[in-house]
Amino acid sequence: MAWYKHFLIPLLIIFFSTTAFAGDGPNRSARKYLDKGVSAYEKADYETARDQLDKAVKEYPAYAEAWYTLGRVAIAEKKAQQAFGYLERAVANDPDHTAAQLALGRLLMAARMPEEAVVHADAILKHQPDYLDAILLKGSALMSQKSVAAAVALLGPVFDRGQRDENLILLLSSAYFNRGEAEKTEAVLKAGIDRHPEAVALQLQLSNFYLRRGDLPKAQAAMETVLRIAPDDAAYAIALARLYWETKATEKAERLLSQTIAAAPEEMVRRIAVANFYIEKEKADHAEQ
Repeated sequence: MAWYKHFLIPLLIIFFSTTAFAGDGPNRSARKYLDKGVSAYEKADYETARDQLDKAVKEYPAYAEAWYTLGRVAIAEKKAQQAFGYLERAVANDPDHTAAQLALGRLLMAARMPEEAVVHADAILKHQPDYLDAILLKGSALMSQKSVAAAVALLGPVFDRGQRDENLILLLSSAYFNRGEAEKTEAVLKAGIDRHPEAVALQLQLSNFYLRRGDLPKAQAAMETVLRIAPDDAAYAIALARLYWETKATEKAERLLSQTIAAAPEEMVRRIAVANFYIEKEKADHAEQ
């Protein structure tokens, strides 16, 4: 009998341990469905992904990663309302799921709900205070709420530590500009451009900064750089032509617009945009041509 007891006790321990483990997390079947769902999502096979992930959450309703991936599928399919629901389930089941908190915060920003977005950014920053994407999410929300001083207080130290992420530069330079701090605005933008010389967004922001300060030559120089980086974008060419026109360099503007049409003569949208430019400048004959 003694040998039976010694044999039975380890078996019971294994049984109850396995049962407890299965109750504490997804079982093998749920994990398998998740893996298949993620694989299908990465191949843009959203129907299969959704089917596999639905099976995963039926097997294990508290499966935060599966709910998060369902949210990603819904975002890819441009189904924002569904995505909200899935991501909320993900963070409800696992408040420390960083990717789900971030995705939900970004959706809230897209829905113009910055106060709610901050809540999700803070949920990440509570445990990961240096997590850049969460800092940028919160900074964007603060700027949207016109809490410019708070945005500078959040973003400034990150910049001072040497971070030169493009979105950080755009946010911080906007914050300084809103505070009327022109020197800091220019310094931040130039630091970002030094790190990302081919970043169109930064060059555009720099051009806009100079334009709003009334420094047309510098605004032109920045827009010329934009057009060098993205020569096929007619909108940039027209913006530069407008700056040339403002400085009485009308021949340069007309030459640039002619080159813009010649680059893609079959594009009617491009022709219409150039014609509208000439109508704006009261050059009806040019517009007609």
